[in-house]
Amino acid sequence: MAAPISRPHVFVKGTEAGLTFFLSEESSFGELRDELRRKVREAQGRFSSGPPVPVVLHLGRRRFSSEREEELIRILEEGGSFRVREIRADVFPEEECTAFGARSAQVYLGPVRSGEHVAATGDLLVVGDVHGGAKVEGREAVYVLGRLAGEARVREATGIVVAGSLRAALLVIGDLHLAGADIPEEYRDLPGFAVQVGGEVAVFPYREFRRLRMRGPEGLRPEA
Repeated sequence: MAAPISRPHVFVKGTEAGLTFFLSEESSFGELRDELRRKVREAQGRFSSGPPVPVVLHLGRRRFSSEREEELIRILEEGGSFRVREIRADVFPEEECTAFGARSAQVYLGPVRSGEHVAATGDLLVVGDVHGGAKVEGREAVYVLGRLAGEARVREATGIVVAGSLRAALLVIGDLHLAGADIPEEYRDLPGFAVQVGGEVAVFPYREFRRLRMRGPEGLRPEA
């Protein structure tokens, strides 16, 4: 009887900007840590000369504690061959959901599939993906803890759409909308949010959320 084929816990993909390490969502932290350490040792010989290779660490649809994420960074950067420039995940940590105000939202356990329309009288929190052809709607906010590929609508002009990946077909905030084709390509696979700024719907990477909280939507305008 043939032995079962074991799936890798860590998958490495080369890009023009460096390397991306994808961590399996089905593996335990110990399995990920051990295989990541082994793959780093195997790869260091190929990248020992020259400057450190930029690395993106992709956690999938989960997050670890800051201590565990720092441990993974240390493993990657041991030996000096790699430099972690970004940690990506298709969900937001619990404390960030609290900052968004998502704790008070109506929760829908996804995914939301094509043809489905999920609407909340207040704010909406979708735990899962929103597939293409699906619609989600809330009063002042829609939070998608996963990939947003369908349509998201908030009824208030001061509202916000937040997602782990903004490949939306359509974003509607108040009376304004942004077609998916007009979402900047560099933001589509990153956690981000959309708000009204200067009479239009605009998309921003999640790192700009602190500026939104401190200064409001007008604070997101480029400085002259």
